[in-house]
Amino acid sequence: MAQTEKLITPAYIFDFLKRKRHRILFTAVISFCALFLIGLLVLLALPSNRVFSQKIRILLPGSDNGAAIIYPSGKLFNQLDIISPAVLKQVYTDQNLASVIPFDKFQNLFSVVSYSRKLALLDAEFDQKLARRNLSVVDLNRLEAAYNRQLEVLDKSTYRINMEPSIQLTNEKSVQILSAIPQTWMNLYRKMEGCKLPQTDFDTNFEKKLRSELQTSRLIALDRAAYYNDQLLKLCSTLQPLLGNRNISLASGEYLSDLVESLHSIRKYQLDLLRQMILTSSNLRSDLDLYFIKSQIQYLQQELTSRQAQYDSVGKSLSIVQAPVRSAAAAKNDGVPQQVSLDSTVFAQIADLVRSDASNETRRKLADLNVTLGQDIARLQARLLYYQQILGDLERSKNTAGNVELFNQEFVKMMNNLIATCAKISSFKQLLTRDYLSSLEFFYSPISQVSLQKARLLSPLKLVVFTFGIWVLFNLLLIAIDFARDFYAGRGGDTPREA
Repeated sequence: MAQTEKLITPAYIFDFLKRKRHRILFTAVISFCALFLIGLLVLLALPSNRVFSQKIRILLPGSDNGAAIIYPSGKLFNQLDIISPAVLKQVYTDQNLASVIPFDKFQNLFSVVSYSRKLALLDAEFDQKLARRNLSVVDLNRLEAAYNRQLEVLDKSTYRINMEPSIQLTNEKSVQILSAIPQTWMNLYRKMEGCKLPQTDFDTNFEKKLRSELQTSRLIALDRAAYYNDQLLKLCSTLQPLLGNRNISLASGEYLSDLVESLHSIRKYQLDLLRQMILTSSNLRSDLDLYFIKSQIQYLQQELTSRQAQYDSVGKSLSIVQAPVRSAAAAKNDGVPQQVSLDSTVFAQIADLVRSDASNETRRKLADLNVTLGQDIARLQARLLYYQQILGDLERSKNTAGNVELFNQEFVKMMNNLIATCAKISSFKQLLTRDYLSSLEFFYSPISQVSLQKARLLSPLKLVVFTFGIWVLFNLLLIAIDFARDFYAGRGGDTPREA
């Protein structure tokens, strides 16, 4: 009867733990060792993800607002360019992998990720803020603006190139391949997306053509020489931005400005002089001169009519899409962000904003096209006026005989000067191209060497925490079972017996 009235008291619990302490400690040590060994075996037995990795920093300049990285050509940089099919195909060929692994399988081994710990922390922080309930539109806009501000100041130039191991490739070969990826990307893209090197329509056989045309029409030969001179001037103007602040000269000591001055001198002191000799000397002209000038005038008039029609059409389109006259209140609120009211007209407001953005973009494109057409019209009008003046001079000229031998001598001098200047400009272009490409040598810089990283499917820390939890629960369960047996076992009284 006394045994059934026995209660579990703190004194009884402490007495039980005192009497069983050796057994509890022994069980805890044995179970800990057993679970430790089991956890270690599980950690070693679980498969792990192995990947070769290399971190690089892109040295290309950023856009004006710093939101993107751009190539010298102005094209936006895309991280996938580093492992584009063209790059991987070149590496595949250079490393002689055709007999080792199929290309389709080879190109699937690679990936590129933006590597920024601060970006990951920033994303996690804003994900947590966005998870809050009862966020209004104002709150969302404020969070988005804050996120974009912090995103702009982060470093977006660090990337990590990853390559999965393949049983067909040794570790040493994989390291070589991954090291060659960024170098090959740089070699290919500095040619494709470097600042576009200028091209010219200059004919290398122009001397032969000039001499041939000189026999039939001196005016046509002179007009062709003037065209070549203009092409060389355009080439010099496109080479000028590549110079930057550098002073590059030929072996003869001539700079690009000296070559430009030579072309202007040929135009002013030779081409214009020879043209005037033709216009004032009847024996220096031929029947083809008048036909050539009239054909050029007709061609330019047709081109001018076409450009003018396009210009008028763009102008009408621009006037149609122009924004209507705004009220004084609307003009006063220029520059203030438009707010969207969350009422029954919210969808109409959003539609108005979308239409406004599309209309602004259309107006911008039309305005750019309008300016381009206007420049073309001005150029064509100037060229048309030039030929019209020549035609007027031809029709008004008197039958005055000129010195044919003197003209031929001056023409040969002009042609020799033009050929010599052309050769110097070609040499300068090659020199500047080599120098420019060498300055593009550094599209990137490696931050780390290629390393083999292992990422286990189960984190060791999680495994330790899980194992420790099982160990604690297991020992608590054994203590509870032992306590229950001791409590319900028969005793000879209400007081605990001595150990």
